Amino acid sequence: MTAADRAARAQRRQDLLLASQLLRLQAGAALGQLAERADAGQRLATRARAALAGPLGWAGAGLLVGLGLRRLLRRPAAPAPRRRPWLRWALLAWRVWRGLPPVWRAQLLGR
Repeated sequence: MTAADRAARAQRRQDLLLASQLLRLQAGAALGQLAERADAGQRLATRARAALAGPLGWAGAGLLVGLGLRRLLRRPAAPAPRRRPWLRWALLAWRVWRGLPPVWRAQLLGR
């Protein structure tokens, strides 16, 4: 092996070590960003779980899901205007109320 080969080999070795260090730094930065995103997701899930902890949270979430599905699955408007739109909302409220477990209904009524 000549001196030029040894010098080239040492240069390649230094380049590989430098590339390895750079990759380690980039991997560490990527893991840090991933950890930040995971922490933000965990905070969001914790807040959602706290909001849904009580019966009002579940009723509100159910109502929002129902309204969202109603909006997504809505048929084109009927040609004649509805005479009693409040009746549909009253029926929906009654169905939600009847769907609540008795313990939650008792809590909502303050019994």
